Amino acid sequence: MPRIAIRMEGANIAEVRGRGSRENPSDQNLDEYIAGTDIVERKIAEFPDGKAYQKKVTDMKRLTEIDHKMQLHTPLDASELVFLYEIDSPIQGFGYSRDPRIKELRSQRNPEEDMPIVFACEPSQIARSPSEIKPGVRAYVGPLVPGIFTRLTEATVEHIYTSFPERKIQIQQFEIGKKNKKQLEDALNQAGGFVSSQAKVYIDLDFHYFPFLQRNVVHTVEAKFQDLGIDDWTLLMDAGEAVDRLGLELCPIEVALQYSLKFSNRPVNDIVAIPVKHNASKLRPIYSVQRESEGVSLSAYWPKYFHLMNASDKVVFLLSKK
Repeated sequence: MPRIAIRMEGANIAEVRGRGSRENPSDQNLDEYIAGTDIVERKIAEFPDGKAYQKKVTDMKRLTEIDHKMQLHTPLDASELVFLYEIDSPIQGFGYSRDPRIKELRSQRNPEEDMPIVFACEPSQIARSPSEIKPGVRAYVGPLVPGIFTRLTEATVEHIYTSFPERKIQIQQFEIGKKNKKQLEDALNQAGGFVSSQAKVYIDLDFHYFPFLQRNVVHTVEAKFQDLGIDDWTLLMDAGEAVDRLGLELCPIEVALQYSLKFSNRPVNDIVAIPVKHNASKLRPIYSVQRESEGVSLSAYWPKYFHLMNASDKVVFLLSKK
């Protein structure tokens, strides 16, 4: 019975799929019997673009090793816990959805005991409320309140969660004003990404009305809508109140392109929404960046009836200089 399928497009790999688990074969991840071997790695190495799949192969092998260790009740070391909780990078697999073993293995752990290990700190260096944020704090696990991002950036807190490990908040730094629109689009194309035809129309307009005339370092905040206090079916025009309260603002269009260039290390099907500053009405499309099997795509879409559909979706805003 075949355990791996490699679909080609010309001389390049289009996708690699497995049989999935016995509980959920439709997700088509590699099953545990093949994921822990070097069979996939050896086969993929035969193709010109095989290196692009190396992280997936390595991640699946390591996840299988951790699975076996936990079945034998063998303690995990710090590097294995960092991997399992995806501290440094997301775990990538070959299926249509996340490997179900990630959630299953995490459910068998005690996050409170694991946090000081994965954050490489003492329990006292994990803040649970804004008043506990100070120099020397390595992680914050708590609610987002007005002024929180200023406190976190000033104290250079490295790990931010509203709930560990599922609800992670990411702050990234970008230097904008260094490249023009064409250079950014060309860089995305060279990286294997693409911009939808509809997005190109709005990108032209937004670059025209909101150009950056000088270099500037900005910080973005990526979170789920619900972590920012935005509920399901919130009117798009009303979401700004919650964002303003937290000291956030809409991104310039350049950030959407810059974000796309950094999105190639995300798992397949990962997606974020990026509302940007527009030249006209607030009722304008939102940009979305998605990691697809073919590469990273930047598109524009209209929220249905101008509502934000799902509070669990991820969104990117700019940290205000105010």
